[in-house]
Amino acid sequence: MTPHSKYCVLLGDSYLEALQYQGNRIAAGIVQDKLTSIMSSTQIVNLGSSAHDPYVMWFRLKFYEKYYPPSRIFLVYESFGNLKHFFTRWKSPLDFSIQPKFGVEQHANKFRLALSNIRSFSAFLTILPRLFTKKTNDIASDHAVNNALDTISDESAISMLQDCLLQFRNKYGDSFTYISIMSDNPYEARIADFCMVNSINYLYNPHIMKPGNLINGDGHLNLMGNKLLAEYLFDFIENAEENKRL
Repeated sequence: MTPHSKYCVLLGDSYLEALQYQGNRIAAGIVQDKLTSIMSSTQIVNLGSSAHDPYVMWFRLKFYEKYYPPSRIFLVYESFGNLKHFFTRWKSPLDFSIQPKFGVEQHANKFRLALSNIRSFSAFLTILPRLFTKKTNDIASDHAVNNALDTISDESAISMLQDCLLQFRNKYGDSFTYISIMSDNPYEARIADFCMVNSINYLYNPHIMKPGNLINGDGHLNLMGNKLLAEYLFDFIENAEENKRL
């Protein structure tokens, strides 16, 4: 990376992060290799990270943009089910404000460190007996109860997604693009309409998240899935750059 580099930032969760493979074999790495031959100053910054939803991605981008000012931003999401699950951590309305000490390392004093250690040890003592006494069927039952409680409505998930997309659009304008590769979202047409009304760049490809493109048929993207996602991203970037030159 040089002082003249242009940064194309990719936002996503573990599907985009793709820790299962070497960097040059995942979508971000493949796109970088393709871009190097035609736009040597454009650098891909892969900010994909496990369990990230669009709300967390907003703050992740706000931290890293100090070091990699983005010329383009792509938010990629692969599953409506995952989106709903991760959105359960938040309550509406979402607060996108950046606090004055955001991104500044906070050094814990001795009291806070001791308190944290006490809490951690207490939690360990609480679960220790269960590690030895809990039967497999009991664990499965607990898991079912947790899943039943750990949910939000489809409407809430859609509302949070729309709020996030609008926040990105208002801040970054045409530099921002939302890419849905969800094959499990029954509300895709609704999201498409929302993006059109609010002038949000939107791409939809339901063909990448197919069993043949996933590890063991239902896991993260395999090598073919990463290749297909890379080709989809590259084609859009290449066409966008060509249109800019015309």
